[in-house]
Amino acid sequence: SDIQAHIMTCASSVGQRAGISALSPHVTAKLKKTVWREWERRCEFVSTALNGMDGLQCSMPEGGFYGWVKIDDLEVDSETFSNRLLNEHFVSTVPGKSFGPEWDNYVRVTCVKSDVDIATGIERIAQFVEKLKRGL
Repeated sequence: SDIQAHIMTCASSVGQRAGISALSPHVTAKLKKTVWREWERRCEFVSTALNGMDGLQCSMPEGGFYGWVKIDDLEVDSETFSNRLLNEHFVSTVPGKSFGPEWDNYVRVTCVKSDVDIATGIERIAQFVEKLKRGL
């Protein structure tokens, strides 16, 4: 329909004004000072904590807020890892396989949840990794 064509191909005037405001120097400066610094701190915490677990490797994210966790020492594919972690410990990750077959030995984790959520997730991942190491 004509309405759908304009909605799907054109930014609304309200959206354009919101974008202008969001990209203003005042807002981006505030984000750099607070939000981005917090995200970086959380990314550092997540990558350090995951690197401390036997069988996992996680580089500090650069330019984003997702950890890319290497799991191949655990002898499990990314889809199995992600599904079991979710079903058994209630932690959601994205299987690396979703990004192509060559990434099946990785999972992606977010680093920008609340500090409590991150700490809980890290604790649950540690429990799951120990279970995998014991062959369970």
